[in-house]
Amino acid sequence: MMVDEEVFEALYVTRTKNKPISSPGAPAMIALKLHALNQPGRENKEKDWNDILAIIDSQNLDLDDPEFSAIVLKHGGEKAIARITAHLAG
Repeated sequence: MMVDEEVFEALYVTRTKNKPISSPGAPAMIALKLHALNQPGRENKEKDWNDILAIIDSQNLDLDDPEFSAIVLKHGGEKAIARITAHLAG
C-alpha cells in the first residue's frame, strides 16, 4: 500500500518514539484485499488486484506454498487462484 510522505513520516515518528506498530503480514494483507473485492458495491476492483499482485511480487509469494494458497482459496476462491496463477506465469 502506498501512503504519502507526510503519513509515512508520522508513522515513522510514532514507531521510533514509542513501541513498534504492529502491521499485518503480506498474506494477511492479501486476505483483506480479497475479502474487500467480494463486498457489494466495491468500486475499482482493478486497484485491489494491482495491490494484491504487487504484494505477491514484492514478497515472492507462491501458490506452491500450501498456507498461502489456502488463504487465497478461502478469501478469493478459484477465480483468485486462476488470476494469480496467470500473473505468476507471466
